[in-house]
Amino acid sequence: MRIRNQAGQIPTDLLDPVLQEEHPMEQEEEDNADSWHQKLLGECEAEAWEAGGYEEDFNREQSDYETYDAWAERIVREYTRRRGQGAGLNHGKPEDSSQGAGPSRGKAEPEPLRRPMEVEADLYRAREAAKARELQEARRRRCEEAFTPGATSLLTYHDIPWPCPGASPEAMAAAAMMGADPGDRASFRRQLRRQQALWHPDKFTQRCGERLAQPDRRRVLDAVMALSQALNRLAESVK
Repeated sequence: MRIRNQAGQIPTDLLDPVLQEEHPMEQEEEDNADSWHQKLLGECEAEAWEAGGYEEDFNREQSDYETYDAWAERIVREYTRRRGQGAGLNHGKPEDSSQGAGPSRGKAEPEPLRRPMEVEADLYRAREAAKARELQEARRRRCEEAFTPGATSLLTYHDIPWPCPGASPEAMAAAAMMGADPGDRASFRRQLRRQQALWHPDKFTQRCGERLAQPDRRRVLDAVMALSQALNRLAESVK
């Protein structure tokens, strides 16, 4: 409250002397405590300056500081040391006799690793054999449709069931023998004779000559002749 009386005094001016009279010891103790703290702080600062403590705190060299180059060199030394220890552990260890003495001999592959590869190879061969059988069956049906006796529909070049359409005579002869095992000479020769009879020019003309479309007639007969000659050469090579 800042209201003044007729003498120009405010309530604080009137209460301070009363409070000081009521608590003179407390005020004196507070003053003494403040004075003691000030003296203690002064003594500490004086002692610190005399001992050079502040200068030591700010100017002290950091002996444990490590530069990047020093760190890199330390890492290299540590790596070299550990590598040397690892080589020492392997020193004197007997070599596996299964690896062989020469560097050109590879390490024997574990049996469990070979079995999946063998299974995969068997599956691949089975798929290829099934695909070959499907192709043979499809070609057989096309041959029956094209070479059926009594059929009257015209045949163009693309209607002929060529073993490998658009390929060379040798490639068509090889495709005609697809599925035959050259190791089984008897079976291979039987299939070869069937293909020779199927693509013989005279027999082909007897079956389909009248049904050939005129624009493709010469092209078809020339291709049949070339395929027949390729099959004959193959037969000569397997005698």
